[in-house]
Amino acid sequence: MDAIAFALIAALAAGAYSILQRVAAPAFNQAFGALVISLTAAFVSAIVLICTRDGRALYTDVSMLPWIGLVGIAAFSIDYFSLQAYSRGLSVSIGSPIFIGISIMTASLAGFALGEAVTLMKLLGIGLIVLGAVIVTALA
Repeated sequence: MDAIAFALIAALAAGAYSILQRVAAPAFNQAFGALVISLTAAFVSAIVLICTRDGRALYTDVSMLPWIGLVGIAAFSIDYFSLQAYSRGLSVSIGSPIFIGISIMTASLAGFALGEAVTLMKLLGIGLIVLGAVIVTALA
């Protein structure tokens, strides 16, 4: 599979993620919910790792381990603060565009800062996505 196929699967999972968080959020303490999500992700990750292990090293540069730890902190923050927002009644049709629009903007700007090419079409696309999120939330 190519990179775009994986990106499409990840996008579908992110959409399902928001919906499932919205459904479950009112029933859980948000820190406990984030813990259950993380433990479930760790369990599924272990199964995938075992099933797909092909002899490659688990990592190739030990200096990058703190960075993957920061990814874990970001993942917890997504879970915890999304559950907080949804438990307070935020609808998924508002929350998801906010989360996605701001994450696209943040990731794109970081990508540009890391040396990725800045093109007019990229900027236009990012702007339209963020504008769409603003419109959806303004109409709520």
